[in-house]
Amino acid sequence: MIASPDSDSILKEFEELSLKEQAHVKNYLKTNANKLGDKYSLTLTDSRINIVAICYARHMLDVGKAIRQIRSFYDEVKKTELYFFKNHDINIVLEEDAIDFIIEKFVTSDMHLDEFYKQLNDNFEHGLKLVREKTDKSRFFITREALLDPENFIRSMLAKKMDPS
Repeated sequence: MIASPDSDSILKEFEELSLKEQAHVKNYLKTNANKLGDKYSLTLTDSRINIVAICYARHMLDVGKAIRQIRSFYDEVKKTELYFFKNHDINIVLEEDAIDFIIEKFVTSDMHLDEFYKQLNDNFEHGLKLVREKTDKSRFFITREALLDPENFIRSMLAKKMDPS
């Protein structure tokens, strides 16, 4: 292993072992979801269980620390809703699937909260202001799909306003 740490067979075996360990962690989390959810004040949905297992494996944390890390990310993402409101007077509510999508990005890439907020601003600020002007709505529910395709999300809200039926 020391002589050839980048050997394909070693990397393949490591990946297989890592996936097996993640599967065991997922099983443990599913079995104890209610107890762990109560202990760490975080609802452990199937999506979040998967994210905790990834966090556990990628960052070499114990299960409790991985759940606390995900909870911390969750709290930070929820704070961005308030920050967006304070800066733009637009109330956004990130749906749970959107929050999980964002947290997964934090865990699997080097994305940070400030980068996420910048993307949120760039993708939604002007469009939601336009929708607010046209519809008098100031509260918007942002889904995972909206994060993936903000232009279509804005366009569909404007189209609903223009539809006379």
